[in-house]
Parts: sequence; C-alpha cells; structure tokens
Amino acid sequence: MAFILFLLELLLPVTVTAGLFYWLSGILPLSNLNRTFALVILAILLVALSFIFSVVLDTFTLPLRRRSANHSIFNRVDARSRLVKFILAGVVIPIGVFAAALLVRFPGPEPAVTFLFQPRSAASRAPKSKLIGDAVLSSSNPVTKIQGIKTLQTLPADDAQQQLLRLVQDDPEALSDAVVSEALSKAIASYGVATKPALLAIFNQVDPTGRKGDLSTGTDLFHRYFSASFEGLKKELGDQNPDANLSSIDAAAAGLQAQLSQVQASLASAGGGDPKLGFVLHTFLGMDIKQDADLLALGKKVAGDDTYSDGVRGQALLLIGKLGGTNELDVLYTAMQDGSELIRANALEAIGLLQAKVPASTKK
Repeated sequence: MAFILFLLELLLPVTVTAGLFYWLSGILPLSNLNRTFALVILAILLVALSFIFSVVLDTFTLPLRRRSANHSIFNRVDARSRLVKFILAGVVIPIGVFAAALLVRFPGPEPAVTFLFQPRSAASRAPKSKLIGDAVLSSSNPVTKIQGIKTLQTLPADDAQQQLLRLVQDDPEALSDAVVSEALSKAIASYGVATKPALLAIFNQVDPTGRKGDLSTGTDLFHRYFSASFEGLKKELGDQNPDANLSSIDAAAAGLQAQLSQVQASLASAGGGDPKLGFVLHTFLGMDIKQDADLLALGKKVAGDDTYSDGVRGQALLLIGKLGGTNELDVLYTAMQDGSELIRANALEAIGLLQAKVPASTKK
C-alpha cells in the first residue's frame, strides 16, 4: 500500500498537468504561436505545475503516511525524503516526459508533442477554403464546379487565390470543360497581378514534350449541352400551336451557339497538349493590366517558339497586342506570314489591339 501511494505521488502530478495541457490545447489557439516559443513555455509550465501539484498532494497524504511511517521505507515523512520526492515528481519526471514527447514520433513524422498544436477534428484541421476546394475537385458536375468557384471568391483573397490556383494544378476536368475553365479563368484574373507569379510557375512547369497536340476542339459545346433542349422546346411549342413563329427561338439558339464557339475557340483550341498553357495565357489576357514587362516578354518568347501549339502561340500574340507598343508591330507582322490560319488570325487581331492604343496623329 505504501509503495503504491509512493508511485501515485510520483506520477500523478505530471499526469494531471499533461492532461490539463491536452484539454487547454482544444480551447486555446496554440497553432497560431511560434512553435519554439510555445514549446519552451510548455516545458516551464509542465515543471512548475507538476512541482506545485506534488507539494499539494504531499500535504494531503502526509497524515496517512505518518500513521504508517514505522512500517515502510517508502514515502518517509522526514524533510529530506519529502524534498527528494518533490524533485523527482516535480522536476525529473516532467522533464523526462517532455523529452520523450519531443523524441517519440508517433503516429507520423512529427514529434508527439506537436499533437497539442493540432485542432481536434478533421474538419477544423482543414481551412474552410480547402474544404470548398476539395468539394470542387471531387465533383464531376460543371454546375457544382462553377458554383464552388463563385463561393471561393467570397472568401479572403489569399485563401481564395490559393484554392483557385490549386484547381488549375489539380483539376483537369475544370480545364477540359470550356465553360468551367472560363469561369475559373475570370475568377483568377479578377485578382490581377497578385496571381501572376503562381500562374507563371504553372506555365513553366509544363513538360515541353507535351506542348504540341491535336488542335481539334472536340464536340461543339452548343450541341453537347443545349441543342437537344432547344429542339425539345421547339417541338413542345409547335405541338401546342402549329402556326407559331419559332424563328425567335432559332435566333436565340444561334446567338448562344456563337458565344459558346468564341469561348471554345479561346480556350479549347488554345491548348493542344496540356490545357494549362492556354489557360494561363487566357487568364493573363483577362486581367485588367495595361503594361507588364514580364508578361510581354513571355508573349514574345512563346509566339516565336514553334514547340508550342498554334493555339498557345496565338494566345501569346494577343498578349503582345494587349501589352505591347509600336516596337512589337514587327513581331506581329512577321506572324502574319505563318502557315497556320489560326496564328494569322490572332496576329491580325493583335495588330488591331495594338493599333487601337496608338494615337491617331502617330499612325502611318
């Protein structure tokens, strides 16, 4: 009995103090503190509180130990024995426990003590922006993806940018669907040059051997998503009123088809190979910027590099037209001699963009 009481007085102080720390870690935002500073404070508190608790516990058990002092060598009541116990329970054992928590790595590569710095639930471990990003990534529905992109834009700018750029990197479905890709491009472009470094990094990470590819755009977007709906609408209205004039429906369908063709031409045909290339350049074109030496240099580099697809080179020409000046006219006129109809068309459009910025008095 005396031996069990002795062990209890040695181990209970550090056990109670560690339990207190675990409970407080679920309330206090320890993860926001500097890790080294927090560990030093925890070590000091562990020793101090364990020592105090050891003294308090000794005070409560002293009468019991005095009654059995003549029958046991453990937990003696003289001052020297009590001091030794205080040092063991309040200093030596807490330091040993803290050192073990720093050295033991379970269940992962981080020391066991870092568990105190982690929120309790899996949901709280992940930032809310990441949860939304995960939802967009896991969905195969374009409507869900577009809504997720819009929701991300309501978050703080840094969080939103991080998740939107993550979609560019990790969600090939988002880039392969022209409508979703356009929504994602506009969302990123709305943050302006703040996203430029990350977009340039994405562009430069693409394997050069995968830059060329089939320039076909695949199934027309209108026929893929809307053609059957318009035909069904015309049939339903025609059945209700055989004499009805349905030309307005045909006009609406033609207008929608034209708009979707423009979207597909600017994105799907811009790729060939990895769609990130065309996406990044298209996003730069959507930014509200008038001058940028880095992006202008990128446009010149890509436009003159035939290892890129014609679509990507065409986007680069438009970037030159958006950001360049009269000095870039020679590059654009040279591109007009290219054998690709797409590149020639983009070169003409770029020349128009550039000429629109030149004062009328200086045009020749």
